[in-house]
Amino acid sequence: MRRMTFFRFSFLTLTLIPVFVLPAGCRSRSGGSSQTSAPKHSTPGADAPQAAASQDTRICASVQAVSGEYIPLFHTNVFIKTQDQQLADRIESRLVQYHKLFDRHHYYYEDDGQGTVKNLRILNEYAAAGSAAVQQPLTDCIRQSLQLMKLTDNTFNIFLAPVTALYAGKFSPFPVQNTDPDPDLIAQALRRVLTPEQAASCITVQDDTISFTLPAGGLTYDIDLGGIAKGYAARQIQKEFLNGTFMLSLGSSTIIASGKSYRIGVASSYYKTLALIQLDLPSGMSLSTSGTSNSYYILADDGTTIRSHILDPKTGYSHDYYWSVILIGDNAMVTDALSTALFNIQDEHDLRRILDAVRESYGCTLEACLVKDASRQDKTVSLLMTPGFEPYIRKDYKGIGIVSKALL
Repeated sequence: MRRMTFFRFSFLTLTLIPVFVLPAGCRSRSGGSSQTSAPKHSTPGADAPQAAASQDTRICASVQAVSGEYIPLFHTNVFIKTQDQQLADRIESRLVQYHKLFDRHHYYYEDDGQGTVKNLRILNEYAAAGSAAVQQPLTDCIRQSLQLMKLTDNTFNIFLAPVTALYAGKFSPFPVQNTDPDPDLIAQALRRVLTPEQAASCITVQDDTISFTLPAGGLTYDIDLGGIAKGYAARQIQKEFLNGTFMLSLGSSTIIASGKSYRIGVASSYYKTLALIQLDLPSGMSLSTSGTSNSYYILADDGTTIRSHILDPKTGYSHDYYWSVILIGDNAMVTDALSTALFNIQDEHDLRRILDAVRESYGCTLEACLVKDASRQDKTVSLLMTPGFEPYIRKDYKGIGIVSKALL
């Protein structure tokens, strides 16, 4: 290892006061092994690993797949903070339903044990057949994803799976050096990634049915909702339990507050036990982050460039523009998707244009903070923020390692 100064820390601490220290850019994608056959049914949830809990914090349990495996909810750690345990039960139950729908790797039984959930894995398998009927939340999430692909100029893309597959096993939460995939393989994989225009012409979403027309060349579809599914689920939870008092953390990459404000700490990129900034997240708002802390490698060719798991759909590579991107808004689906989309945009004009386009389209509140390196040697960063982001930052906490702030 030539450059140990690149070590990146990631952690989540929950105390008895409403404070989360949130990893700057902890984002997980769908994962796990694939199963192609359905063994004999066992009762969903039977003998499931027990989740730990405190008086006001629910750590959600894993979900049993048809294969018998127990899959972590949304392939990550999910926390519900509330004094109302019946409310926590209801929220967790709804989250399980969304997890089953959006998982592209596993089959699941319906809650009553009668039949298999028509989820994203099944949809991807039957896309070549021309059309498929699935549950409305899945069709709606795909519809919204296609819209956000267009609004973000294809910096958010749900068809990137052929490219991400080339990076399998390369990323790490530790400072490892690695090489990029073969450029020719990346170029071939990019030809299988639908652009917003191709997706609009090839895919029709209506109620609970999705119809597919194979793109030129007979290429197949492989939809991955890992960059939006947690945000979509959080948004639906927030609307369904509007009068509840709780905080929901989905892998720490998306957090929503309901009923009261919560104090959130965004972890420093360099210091394990200190928050870069602390925020007040009001009721009805969401916070989403993306970054490199948990999934990256140092490019062995130069020992300097950081490659993260957040790939640019136009090039097949990631960019080293930011340590992390933080979004606050009143639509968790939008903040989740935009925290991915903005990560590979350097031009400030393009950043403002895309933020404005999304605000106008969704009629939502949306503020951004981009954390950039100032000096890796000195372990310092600079913040580039929209004007509406700074009021959420707590003034009674001095940020760690911040040498400058600028408005976007």
